[in-house]
Amino acid sequence: MWYLTLTGDGPILESLSTEKHSSIEKNSNEFVLKINEFENYDTANDIRKLACDYLDALNAILFLEDGIRSAIKVNSLYKVNNDNSRDIYLFPEPGVIQLRGFAPTITVTRDSGESIVSTPYQMTFPAIDKSRSDEPLQKILKEIENGEFDFRVLSNIIEILQSVKGAKLYDWESKSKIDLLMRTSQSYRHGISRFPPPPNPMSLSDAQQITKHLIKKYITELIE
Repeated sequence: MWYLTLTGDGPILESLSTEKHSSIEKNSNEFVLKINEFENYDTANDIRKLACDYLDALNAILFLEDGIRSAIKVNSLYKVNNDNSRDIYLFPEPGVIQLRGFAPTITVTRDSGESIVSTPYQMTFPAIDKSRSDEPLQKILKEIENGEFDFRVLSNIIEILQSVKGAKLYDWESKSKIDLLMRTSQSYRHGISRFPPPPNPMSLSDAQQITKHLIKKYITELIE
């Protein structure tokens, strides 16, 4: 049986390990990644590659939520043999500086007495599961897996969403804002511009906020 331990942002790992349907468990002082597909592989390199692909998607979603690049990394891998001995494989990664506290869990109590609990990463693991079967979401997460979120990446993501949603994308954000984002992005891309340069280009921070909003709306639609 294979066990893969994780390192990275402690508060995030702690929160992820408490989520429903989480693939991350806390054992003593270790955080362990458990994926069913591990059972289908026999070598440490195959297991690590599978885990890294999974963590790329996870980190992309965490970046959308918290703006932290590469929050979670592989720490070590070990295999428990039939005689209970262990083969240990170490994969040291650069340290992660923790500059944040725990994300809050929010409880809202209605007048009827019903309580609605919203946990910080309740959509994270359902989104990863959906990304395995939804090619557009795979492409989006691949664009941002390393925390890249410049105009080139933003316009690529918008194009992916436009190819899926068409005009319905404007139900989530106005066409004028999306058009301005795309026109602004042209000066950051190679090739021939399809749009005249805007007189008042959109700021990168506004473009990032709009794109994050659209991605989250798309993910919500997939998992509901």
